[in-house]
Order: sequence, then C-alpha cells, then structure tokens
Amino acid sequence: MVPVFMLCFTVLMLSSVVIIYQDFNERQVSLWVLLLFGANAMCSVLCFKSLSVLLYNTLGALLYIGFIWIMLKLYLFIKFKNNTKILDAKLGKADILIIFFIGVTFNTIGMILFFCFGFIFSLSGFLIFSLLKKNTGTQSIPLAGFLVFFFLVCIIILNLVSLSFLIECSFVKL
Repeated sequence: MVPVFMLCFTVLMLSSVVIIYQDFNERQVSLWVLLLFGANAMCSVLCFKSLSVLLYNTLGALLYIGFIWIMLKLYLFIKFKNNTKILDAKLGKADILIIFFIGVTFNTIGMILFFCFGFIFSLSGFLIFSLLKKNTGTQSIPLAGFLVFFFLVCIIILNLVSLSFLIECSFVKL
C-alpha cells in the first residue's frame, strides 16, 4: 500500500508543480496536466477508499460547484445589473476543473473547510504576490495555482496531524 501511495503522491506533486508554474507564468494550464492531476485524484479515491466514496464525493463536489456558481452569478447580477459571463471572463476552465478534482478527494466537510480556507489563502497570496511584483495593472488571481499549492500543504499537514474524525482525504495515509 505504501509504494502505491508514494507513486500517487509523486504524480500529484509533479503535476501540481507544473500547474503552479503554468498558472503563474503563462496564466493558462495545459489540458494534459489537468487530466493527469484529475485522473490521479480519482484513482487515489478508488485505491485508498472505494467506488461508493468516489461517487459520493463526486456528487458533493458537483453540488458545491453548482452552489458557488449560483452565488457568483447572483452576486454579479446584483452588482452589475446584467447577466455577466463568468466562464473565461471571471473564472477559467482550469480553475473549475481543479476545484472539482480537489473536491473529489475530500469528504463533504473536508471539502467545504478546504475551499473556505483555500479561497482566503488564494486571495491573501495574490495580494502579497501583487505587492511584491508591484504591478499596477488589473490582474486576475491564479486560482488554480494557489489552490493546488494549498492542497499540497494541506495534504502534508493532514499526514502529520490526525484529523480523520473530521476531514477525510484520499491522499492521507490510512
């Protein structure tokens, strides 16, 4: 079990480094690395949990993304008084895929906690990143890169500290 876990974790680390690099430097992420990241995430749930957990987590992730999408549409409608385009204007396809793939690896409570803190981390990290670069132009947040980095940090912390009573993640050793 440990060699399989290490293989999954190594693939996760390598694909995450590529996602972070591409999102910060090129502001777009290759489809092949997103699919590698996603396949690794889903395979980890199948290997270390079960098919029923994968289906349950997938349903939870889709419901969460749907809820966030509706709240974002409502916010933008109230703010701008029109139907503002979200996909590729405010949120990239890679961001949505990363949210889904990370969401699949967590149980519902863990997913909600991860994304609450992950979005705060992304915003804070972007503000610090912007101050260090001293760019005055309008920029978008490299959300996929920040979330993947935060995901790696959380996995390392969850492997060191036992929070299995609250948060279940497929990349945390049993």
